Amino acid sequence: MSRKLFQSVFLFSAIVTAVASAAAASPVVDDNALRPWYKSSYTRGKGYPIDVYPKARGEYQQIYVCSGAGCPIRLKFVFTPSHRAIAEREMNKVCTENTAACELERLRAGVRALETIVWKDLLYVVESREIQKAWDRNSERTLTEYPGRNQQLTLDCVDQATNGTSYLIVLARWGLVRYHKIAPPGLEHLGFQPHFFTRLQSPAGGYLKFDLYDRSNTSLKRRLPFVAVERGNRVWSR
Repeated sequence: MSRKLFQSVFLFSAIVTAVASAAAASPVVDDNALRPWYKSSYTRGKGYPIDVYPKARGEYQQIYVCSGAGCPIRLKFVFTPSHRAIAEREMNKVCTENTAACELERLRAGVRALETIVWKDLLYVVESREIQKAWDRNSERTLTEYPGRNQQLTLDCVDQATNGTSYLIVLARWGLVRYHKIAPPGLEHLGFQPHFFTRLQSPAGGYLKFDLYDRSNTSLKRRLPFVAVERGNRVWSR
């Protein structure tokens, strides 16, 4: 191989390596981009004394589950290594290929697994006194107007956009997300009604609607998140 050809091949290899390294260095979870949603007025985060952004505690992942419609109830939940094993098992049932397309289907299965765990181990069994402790005293509804124990089973699109983002962050911190990035929730208008949803950014740079919203909040049989290419939607704004 001539010296000139060798230099050209070396330069090309260096460029490819640099591009790959830059892509790998791009964070799947950008805390600075995601955290503002948890502190916004939509999730009643403004002025709330507790930081409800998902936290990693060694092998454990702590989140605050939003419920009650508009996140007036925030219940702490910790995912354990055994929960991770359940999520990975469900993900492996779908596919195991190392591709972005497979990862997307795996994330749907993983998020459904985490959501099912939360419903079974928290929302259906939490005590009334714990719900009252978690009730947002700054909301327009006071504790005297608290509608009762089953309020935590009512989840609207704000609750689900928040929880879906938290579940994806947990999966990412477990090293189960490589190709996609967790994006701040998106916003679309259905008539006069705003609708918020969880979002992913694809490897190509476009955004995917990753929607957990489901009016059927009485069944432990959780459905897979609805996934669609985002068209004409926009990120929420403070």
